[in-house]
Order: sequence, then C-alpha cells, then structure tokens
Amino acid sequence: MTQASQFPNRSIPLYYQLENILREKIESGEVLPGQRLLTEQELSREYKISRATVRQALAALVSEGLLYRKQGRGTFVTEKAQQTRAAKLTGFTEDLFHQGYRPEVQVLEMKRTPAPDPVAHQLHLAPGAEVVRFKRVRRVGGGILSYVVNYVLPEFGGKITEQDLAWAEVYLGFRRPTPAGWAARSPRTAR
Repeated sequence: MTQASQFPNRSIPLYYQLENILREKIESGEVLPGQRLLTEQELSREYKISRATVRQALAALVSEGLLYRKQGRGTFVTEKAQQTRAAKLTGFTEDLFHQGYRPEVQVLEMKRTPAPDPVAHQLHLAPGAEVVRFKRVRRVGGGILSYVVNYVLPEFGGKITEQDLAWAEVYLGFRRPTPAGWAARSPRTAR
C-alpha cells in the first residue's frame, strides 16, 4: 500500500492521520488492551513515513492515555483504551474529514469580551468576566453548513491561533483532561 492511499488528505499532518488510524484500531478492538504495537521502525516501514512522524503520533496517544511504553519492550495498549471504545466523541470537522469531505472554516472573529450571563454561568465565572469569543462559518462544497460561536477561558483562548481555528475543531488542541466547564459552545446551524 502506498503512502498516498493510506494518507489521502495531504492537508492534514501525517502524524495526526496516523494517530487517528491507530486510535481507530484501538477503539474498534483490532488492537486489544495489553497488546504490543508494532515498533516505531515497523510502523514507519508499513506506513512509509519517517520514524519522527510515527514517534509524534505515538506520543500523542501515550499522552491521551491510550498507550504506554515499557523501556526495551515496546509500546502497549492501556486498559483505559477498552473503556474509551464505548464513549468516543469527535468533532464535527473531524467527522466530515472521515466521511471524505473537505470542510472549509472561515474565522469571522477572535476577541476578548465580557462573558454573557448564560456563558458566565456555564463556565462558573462571575457575570461579565473576560472570555475569548470565536465566531466561525463552516462551508462544504461552497455552501454554508454552520455558524459556530465558542467562548473559552482566556488562559486557553489566548493559545489558539486563527490558523488553529481554520483547520480543526477547537477542542482538538486540548486532548488532555481539563477542569469541567472550560469552554461553553453554542453552535447554530445555518439555513
């Protein structure tokens, strides 16, 4: 199998595509808890990508708690992976990519603003506390699919760039567990 057939979307980083391929194998039960994965070198050969790219994908899955490493023995699937299979949550944009669409995201606004009362309540903030608001329009095939407004605490929102918003879901950058209520999301589907 060639790299082009395994990684058809050249606009998504290869490490991220491999990370999702391996995650799918884990979540589908193709690779079971306690089972050793192929080595970095074997994965590099199989997917025709560099070991550095493989290492980056594996590191993300280790950080997420789906894999663990044993010095001199390899990389293994954690017991947590079995629990994750039952509750998979993906972002809307990620789902579209998996379905073969290439969504486009136009960032309309990124700014610090006082939180509206309902948002402040959801984020456990004082009324009017500062948040970062993102407004985006998603398009597929030239047509508008949705209008999305996100409110994020400044310590997280300040780390997100317009480029981040334009190619992926906001939460994809926050894969590690965070305190409950770090972002309130209010999607509105365009008609």
